[in-house]
Amino acid sequence: LPNVPQDIPVPHTLVLDLENTLVSSTWDRRYGWRHAKRPGVDKFLRELAQYYEIVLYSPSIDGIADPVVTSLDKDGCIMHRLYREATYYTGGVHVKDLNRLNRPLNRMVVIDDDPSEVQFNPENLIRVKPYADPTDRTDNTLERILPFLVEIAREGYNDVPGLLRQYEGMDADQIADEQDRRIHELRTHRERRSQQGLGALARG
Repeated sequence: LPNVPQDIPVPHTLVLDLENTLVSSTWDRRYGWRHAKRPGVDKFLRELAQYYEIVLYSPSIDGIADPVVTSLDKDGCIMHRLYREATYYTGGVHVKDLNRLNRPLNRMVVIDDDPSEVQFNPENLIRVKPYADPTDRTDNTLERILPFLVEIAREGYNDVPGLLRQYEGMDADQIADEQDRRIHELRTHRERRSQQGLGALARG
């Protein structure tokens, strides 16, 4: 990626996979390749473009994937596009090497359905379940993980790998579940303290 001028603050970097993460692709003889957007992807991109430098990083060939990305990203939220030629081929996998992106790894989040493609930098990964069925319009993974990603950028976390270690082994939906649980616990705690305070006032 291009250098950022020293006098400009660098936002967090969000690296997004394409296939089975943002879109589902199917082939048939009549229509050829058809691509379905994952539910919630438009809002996901629009909201996060306010907080992140968004990079699309796909192991697909650019001539095939680039028209899909152009159709997907009507609002121009994705700032950079990287394809197969920017990956490192090893063990039958086109691996995305985040170390080569010219951005601080401690402020980088990757959203991908395939951990093997991010095997050089697993500590930056939030894994999503593959979106493989284009007829499934109930999928809400992007919608659910959105608040967590916004919080990372808003709060200015400077150790994303350290933060994600708290959720080790969890996918995006499980992280969202854990966030919901923590929020519920916090609210319950506040309500108890409030009720205790009211009880003291009543007794007084």
